Amino acid sequence: MGTRPNSRRLRTKTCFVRVLLNGFMKELLIPRKYVMRHGETLGEECVLCPTHTHDSWPVRTKLINDELYFRKGWREFAKHHSLEFGDMLIFHHVKNSEFEVDVVDKSGTSKETLASRKELLMKDTAPIPTNAGRQKKAILESAALTAAEALVLSSEYPSFIKTMKAVYVQRTGGYLHVPLDFVKEHMKDYQGNVKIVLLDKAWTVKAVRRPCETRTIFGSGWNDLARENSLQVRDVCVFQLIHTKYFTLKLTIFSHISGKIQKQKKCAIKLKSPYSEITLKSEELSNKAEEEAKRIQSKSKHPSVVIVMKRAYVKNGYLHVPFAFQKEMCKKMSVNEVKLLSLGEEWKMMMKYVSEQYRIYKGWGRFVKEKSIEVGDVCVLELLDRDEHVINISIFKCNY
Repeated sequence: MGTRPNSRRLRTKTCFVRVLLNGFMKELLIPRKYVMRHGETLGEECVLCPTHTHDSWPVRTKLINDELYFRKGWREFAKHHSLEFGDMLIFHHVKNSEFEVDVVDKSGTSKETLASRKELLMKDTAPIPTNAGRQKKAILESAALTAAEALVLSSEYPSFIKTMKAVYVQRTGGYLHVPLDFVKEHMKDYQGNVKIVLLDKAWTVKAVRRPCETRTIFGSGWNDLARENSLQVRDVCVFQLIHTKYFTLKLTIFSHISGKIQKQKKCAIKLKSPYSEITLKSEELSNKAEEEAKRIQSKSKHPSVVIVMKRAYVKNGYLHVPFAFQKEMCKKMSVNEVKLLSLGEEWKMMMKYVSEQYRIYKGWGRFVKEKSIEVGDVCVLELLDRDEHVINISIFKCNY
């Protein structure tokens, strides 16, 4: 670790965002599209400079299976800054191979901002002013909006930001206004069902245009989404259009409230999520995941199947296709290429006949690694398009 001069530097518009998932302490994957577009900003040795500090950390990059990672020096950086599962890091390119790093916790709050605020309050022996609570709230709201704007800036998808108002999160009759410029460019006169995905769950919401208004709103179904995710006034939401054919929006929520994350008990198992953690008793694990998977399957209008991930599926780089599902997918058993759709992102894979059963293999191993799939996780496969061989996959995490 080094010390950098106390000077304000201009960031470029080049940045990328990473949410910390399983295995982040060992290495951190740099997004492939960022490497392809801005590889010149990444040298063999990069310098990471956490904002609100004067520190600089040298971290070496390493190419592994055609993917570029922060590797040597990364563990020390992560440990020193107490990085946790679910934290979000925003890397802003400054110059050469140097990046300023914003660290945002699960609540959408800048860790450095809160630390700086705490330091100031501890040093100040004078009575806390009556508007201290209001100032802290403003800091938190600003941090959430900053994180949301950084995500939109780094996104490859058409996106829009909405700060929650009372009408958007009310118990009944709630709706969400869609920005007019987004409607004109990407929705036009579209009215119908829109799929909104958050992590591995999807909600069907109806997009309608009121007769007396020119604006499009998300109506039926939005109330359920807002209630189930405990959306509150002033929370900041980012919507990314990740698939135009199936009109799928990816939702990311940045909370304006600093809340403690419930600690995991010794005999507990987590359903892990970048922005929330649900702790379950160990005996409830398999039932909870499979119940949720079967609930999604029961609502599907497409041929579908529930698969519990075995060690072979996670470690050996292939997935067995259940016989009933493969009959629906390819009646003549002549399909070689399949397309796996996860949260609107498309993954091309191959399928072959082995030991009297079909396997999805080429590309499956990389998919497992990217999605941090582990033994015991439960997946739902839905056949969206038999002619194009498109399969949607929903993943329900059950990590020890």
